[in-house]
Amino acid sequence: MLPAIFTNDNNQSIEAVEVTSNSSVHPIRRKLSSIRRRLSQLGKSKSLDESLQNVPESNTLNYKTENKEDTVEDVQNNGKEDKSVVDIQNEAKRVCSILSGEVKKHLKVLKTIDPMNCALEDVKNTMKEANVWLVQCLSAPTVPNCEDDCIKEAKLNQQFHAERCLLEANELAIKEIKRLSDHACRNTEDEQVNS
Repeated sequence: MLPAIFTNDNNQSIEAVEVTSNSSVHPIRRKLSSIRRRLSQLGKSKSLDESLQNVPESNTLNYKTENKEDTVEDVQNNGKEDKSVVDIQNEAKRVCSILSGEVKKHLKVLKTIDPMNCALEDVKNTMKEANVWLVQCLSAPTVPNCEDDCIKEAKLNQQFHAERCLLEANELAIKEIKRLSDHACRNTEDEQVNS
């Protein structure tokens, strides 16, 4: 497997070190780590990058896969013992709060640029979907103090989907702001050329 090539802020190539997979890391945690790694590489917000750095570095690099699919037993037994349901819920609340703040910041900028933009509705709908997932994640299990693996699995899945939706909403807002900004720059350049 070839190591991935990334670029730093100066567009210089950086080769990622290949790390073998830690079998105790839950697959959902790998997905979350992957999303967080990609988000931190965007470098859009320093506060967001700092808050998402709680993932161990060995989990954020490429994983060496051995062309085998995880079985149901592997998924159920991997890494659920390390966090309680309450810890999962607290982490989801903290991360989603930060992501939601970023989305709202970009949504405000987009509203300022173009209050009638059709992308506003898409961003709002994606945020609503994230809120549904987050509410499900934060809801208490039907059995108090239940630490069953199936409950942890459900909470991790709900956390993953809530974060994914917020990242998508943020990406939609940023793309639309960039598109409008590029359009305004082209119009300004055209006016300067024509004058």
